[in-house]
Amino acid sequence: MNAERKILLVHGAWHGSWCFQPLTDLLTQRGWHVETIDLPTVHSENAAELTVLDDAKAVAEAIDRMGEDTVVVGHSYGGAPVTEGAMSSNVRHIVYISAFVPSEGESLLQLAGGTPPDWWQIDGSMVSVPADAALTRQLFYGDVDENVANDCIAQLRSQPLAAYSTPLTQAAWRTHPTTYIVSDQDGSFPAVAQDGLAAKIGAHVVHMDASHSPFLSRTEEVADAIEAAAAHAPAGSAAK
Repeated sequence: MNAERKILLVHGAWHGSWCFQPLTDLLTQRGWHVETIDLPTVHSENAAELTVLDDAKAVAEAIDRMGEDTVVVGHSYGGAPVTEGAMSSNVRHIVYISAFVPSEGESLLQLAGGTPPDWWQIDGSMVSVPADAALTRQLFYGDVDENVANDCIAQLRSQPLAAYSTPLTQAAWRTHPTTYIVSDQDGSFPAVAQDGLAAKIGAHVVHMDASHSPFLSRTEEVADAIEAAAAHAPAGSAAK
């Protein structure tokens, strides 16, 4: 597999590999070997017992399997397990999309201010999205075709609070070149906060006039940005 151009796509909270299907299809057509993973905190039978570190382990195992020169893409929550799990020298470049990027010793929840958003539906140890489909569309799929958005909403699952409250132990962005795609019309994660994270990690920044899920609404632009990231290490994002 080493001779192939390789991309690993890591989904965000409550989602699954299914959300990347349009992007996977397009990148495959362009000659890439694309793999996705279903994060354990969302898809395992014992998800309630897991944390972001279990998701990071799944990311690390996928990278080891794929081999050298793998581009790793993390969306939203997926930025946290990618940050923890993409330490391998097999990683060519990390692309964050509207992503949370904690530092060592920091959890996603701490990064977001320490208090769960008021739209989180918390039931014991599990967190779900709002029951109001219109609100969920506004949060995640503001510029996505309504039928596509509704199909996505129907597939969302709950996830343990520990996925967001467990601190990371390491940060791959310190040793790998990074690109950050900022979604300027994001309904759940303000673009100004995304810009701040991108600056913190010294990432090359790409702005898109898109909602939280640009891989569904601006698939070609996202594919172009990933390919550009893979082509070289952008200035200012070499080992930090």
